[in-house]
Parts: sequence; C-alpha cells; structure tokens
Amino acid sequence: MNKTLILYSYYENGKNAIENFRFFLRRALKRNEKYSFYVNINGNTVIDLDFYLKKYSNLKVIYGKGICAWDGWKNIIDMVDISKYEHYIFMKDIVLGPLNTKCTGGVFDKKGLDWIEGITENIKKNQEVIISYYGAPILDKLYILPYVPVKFFCVSKNVLSDMKKYDVFSKLSYNSSLQLRLRYKQGKKKYKLMKIKGWSIDELKLMLDGSEDKSSNIRYIDENISGDVKYLKKVSSDIGFTHFLLESNYNYVSYDRRGITNLNILKYYKKRNYKKLSNIVRELYINLPKIIEHLIFWTNIPSKIVSRGGRIKLFELEDESLGRKDIGEMENW
Repeated sequence: MNKTLILYSYYENGKNAIENFRFFLRRALKRNEKYSFYVNINGNTVIDLDFYLKKYSNLKVIYGKGICAWDGWKNIIDMVDISKYEHYIFMKDIVLGPLNTKCTGGVFDKKGLDWIEGITENIKKNQEVIISYYGAPILDKLYILPYVPVKFFCVSKNVLSDMKKYDVFSKLSYNSSLQLRLRYKQGKKKYKLMKIKGWSIDELKLMLDGSEDKSSNIRYIDENISGDVKYLKKVSSDIGFTHFLLESNYNYVSYDRRGITNLNILKYYKKRNYKKLSNIVRELYINLPKIIEHLIFWTNIPSKIVSRGGRIKLFELEDESLGRKDIGEMENW
C-alpha cells in the first residue's frame, strides 16, 4: 500500500490564513489509513481542533518553532518516519483548497478519485514533482523560467531524499516577517510580480536602488539586475527550490481539474533553450485567467465568480489583487 504524508505549515497571521486552514480541515481531510495529515502550527490558533482530532485518527497537530513554512515542514519531517511513505504533499496556509473536486467532467468525476489520489497517481519518471500551476512572472521581466510556487507541491520519495540530503529545508528558510513587493511599471499599470523574503541589507542596497528602508513596499526593478539568477536564488525560496529541482534533474508538472500539464521545463533547461522557456512564460502569463478557473489550489479567489456544475467560472481578473469571496460559498466546488 502506497502511503502519502500531507504536511501543512500554519501561522495565524490574519483572516485569510484562518479561512484557508478551516477550509482545509473541512475539505482536505480523509479517513483513510493510506494518508497521514500533519499540521505544524508556528505560534497559536483560535481554531478549535479537538473536533477534527477526534474525527480523524490520522490527523496530528504539533506546535513547533519556526519563522516560515520551510521550518514548519522540517519540524514534521524530523519527527515522522518518512520511510513509511511514497509521496509527500506540502502546503502553506496561504493557499485555499482543494477546489474543483466536485465539478462535473473533471478528472475526479471521471476517475472517482479523491484529491490526494488524483495527484499522487501521476507521480512517475519525468513527473517527480507536481505543482498546482506554473509560476509565470509578467513577461519574463524578473525571471525567465516557469518556476515552482512552493505554496503547494507534491514530491516522490527520491525527491524528498535529495531535499534532506542537500539540506533544502534549512537553506530555503526565510524570515516571513520581511515581505517586500517588487513591481514592474509598464505604461500606466503596475504589476505585482512576487514577494521577495529574507533580504539582507547588502542585497537590499543592490536590488532596491540603494535603499536601506525595509518598510517601503514598492520599488521598481533595475532591468540590468532583475534577471540575475544568483540574487533571485538567494532571496526567493520559489526560485531557489526551482533551481534545486532542475539542477538535481527533476522535472515538475502542473495538475488541475483537467489533469496533468507537462511543459518539459527540465528538457529545455538542460538544453539551455532560454528562448523557448521565455516564450512559455509569456504564454502562461497571457493565459492565466483561463488557467485559474481550473485550479485545485490557489492563493486567492477571483473577485467575480460563480459555480456552474461545480466548476469555478472566472469573470474578472483584477490587476493588483484577485480578491476573496465568502468561503462558505466554496463548499460545493
């Protein structure tokens, strides 16, 4: 029997985190001996967990110290016998899901699978890592590769073994209290590209126009520096993890209600075909509104959505924020 370990890292830093965690408890937990759910809570929570702990014998909650999700996941890894498992699903409290598991015509409906089986059955050679969607910086101005958003991902036993071997959890740990938003100005619009965390003063001076002011949120990127991977690998765990996977010869694919999408990123990376990778990023960014409505896990919920046959329908995608809809309305998605 192939078993799966689900690792959820939680820090109660606002309403969204609480909503996301409650949604996870209601929708993600399964009473199945194949699954072990571990939640690491950095700090405390207002959520009463007794009900879920009594209902699900395969749910464990630990209170571990840490400053980011990587620390929370490491706390779980250090206390669990990971050799018992074949697959490992990592989640942060900034994602909402699983969504789209009750929609008609999707992979779950066609195959009769739960959300965990739907993901883990696709772990195989050249698909050792499964993500919710490919990260696509706007028009490749910041980063040329479709990257791995580390808010949700699933890996094989071999990948986890290498993550431990090369101390990925410690190397990618960051200070989550420091979040700087980088934006690129194009015409009259400003686009939020990504959150960069864990900057040192020297890196701030180099990357943010020489400023030492950590409290300022908005800076414009110097295009001569923005594509410098050596800086991005150090200051972004998304980029750092992406390069760890590629340099370790692991391909990553995305999975949503339609099934697997394999863009062969490893293949083009090994060939150093950056023109092809850049074109992929552009296509991903342009098609983002079409992709969002199929996602199983997503950071925010589009501002105007309805459910048709259990499927999320996207009407409008805002520039700066996707907004959030009443969580109660998501229960039948």
